[in-house]
Amino acid sequence: MNKQELNDRLLDEVIRYAVAELVEEEASRLPSNEELKSIYMPSARLEAKMQKLFKQQRRREQFARIRKTALKAAAVVLVFLAVSFFTIMNVDALRVRFMNYISERGDKSTTIRVNNNDNSYSAEILPTYLPDGYKNVQLEIKSDYYFAVFKNDNGDKIVLRRLGEGTSAGIDTENAYAETITVNGYNAEYYYKDGTGILIYKYKSNVFILTG
Repeated sequence: MNKQELNDRLLDEVIRYAVAELVEEEASRLPSNEELKSIYMPSARLEAKMQKLFKQQRRREQFARIRKTALKAAAVVLVFLAVSFFTIMNVDALRVRFMNYISERGDKSTTIRVNNNDNSYSAEILPTYLPDGYKNVQLEIKSDYYFAVFKNDNGDKIVLRRLGEGTSAGIDTENAYAETITVNGYNAEYYYKDGTGILIYKYKSNVFILTG
């Protein structure tokens, strides 16, 4: 380092020190937090309004996080459904009955009912595709209704139910995130609550409930 560089560096340090001293001096003239509180004490009404605004902001942030998680979970569910039922339902030899699908949505719960208008059904509809690592660990079939459980080595489960004739299913949707999404051109109702996603899916004449 030559003499000129040394002088320049020394000048920089002097300027930095002078600025720091000036900032500290100006800061010392400002009132402390205690003084500000005593001078600018908000009224009870203003305090309540501020707390309400803070709570609304926290609720919006929480909803945004839940929505992000819910849509991420829905993506996994859609892969499961889109591949499975698209393959199955395009088999020409498969004859299916006509069903009326009724969904009654309330503030705290959603009820799904299936009414049958035809008795020509003659085949079971089961998934032909599973996400990597999942295998069927339970399967109960009764006429046109079935209950299937798929699990991976981590203990994560996917539960698939096909609603049968005259059956209904109740879902607790109080304070749940709800959204209508499209699967293969058909609307599906998606709910997310307490870390669990539920998809109610009607494909042509069949109603399924997928939980994961």
